Amino acid sequence: MRPLGDAFSYWAAIIGSLLMTVTWAFFAVRWQVLLAPAVSIRWSDAFSYIMIGYLGNAVLPLRLGDVGRIMLLSRRHRINLAFASATVVMEKLLDVLTMLALMGSLMLVIPVPLLIRRGVQAAAVTTVGAFVALILLSRSQSALACLESFLSVALPQRVLAIVLDLLYRFVHGLQVTQSLSQMLGVMLLSLLPWGAAGLGIMCFVRAFKLGVPWSAAMLVLGTTNLGGAIPSSPGAIGVYEFLTMLALSVWTSERSVSAGFATVTHAANLALTVILGLIVGWREGIRWSTITTQSWVGAEDETKTAGATPTQMGRS
Repeated sequence: MRPLGDAFSYWAAIIGSLLMTVTWAFFAVRWQVLLAPAVSIRWSDAFSYIMIGYLGNAVLPLRLGDVGRIMLLSRRHRINLAFASATVVMEKLLDVLTMLALMGSLMLVIPVPLLIRRGVQAAAVTTVGAFVALILLSRSQSALACLESFLSVALPQRVLAIVLDLLYRFVHGLQVTQSLSQMLGVMLLSLLPWGAAGLGIMCFVRAFKLGVPWSAAMLVLGTTNLGGAIPSSPGAIGVYEFLTMLALSVWTSERSVSAGFATVTHAANLALTVILGLIVGWREGIRWSTITTQSWVGAEDETKTAGATPTQMGRS
């Protein structure tokens, strides 16, 4: 790995790190919009819960921090768990769709490695399919009725009642999809954080003086975030480094250079995540000792508010 020295621009790296924070700030605004049909939360609360969730993802495997974020929102604002989960699922789908659009554009002009191409193709099929299915469930009563009929045959009556209650509360969390203008607004809002993230990686490319085009930063952004969407090791350690080096292999064969870039950018991201996560966690009364798997498990649904009842959602 190439050592840092006089050739490294620390100012560019600092700006890149600040742009990471801007990215998370925009994510908080988007989550406020997705939650608006049920509850109005302050931007500072949305940002805090997101960063606490990212902190959980950094120290726990399988992205359990996202589960913790949902639990925290449910407890603090009396939001039904299924409703809160729907907003996070929609958030993740929007992120992957944005990255797929970016990668599709890059693949038209860059000789992207075959492994990345195959991954993009697989992600496109599954993500678009899931997104269309959620749109149908939220906008089509007939699609919802068909699913209910299938479940009524496949599940015992006692289990069916629980599953249907969760299903209709989950669908209620997708209310933003019922308005074309709101949906387009949220999709456009998703471009802002990823634009900031792309600029941040470009700053790190400049900090390392890699001598690669701006499209290299965009390919790193798309590749690492599509790969990172799959639950893996804590903080995606190892996964991020491999994918970054794979993306940069289009322009450089010096593994030491790409390894150094991957290590530093990932370390900066994780360090900022942990620092901000601990700060907002302290503000929310959460301590390091509670950032464990057990702390994310066992939070019961404390409320019957903020989630539509099955009757309200059109069940007969």
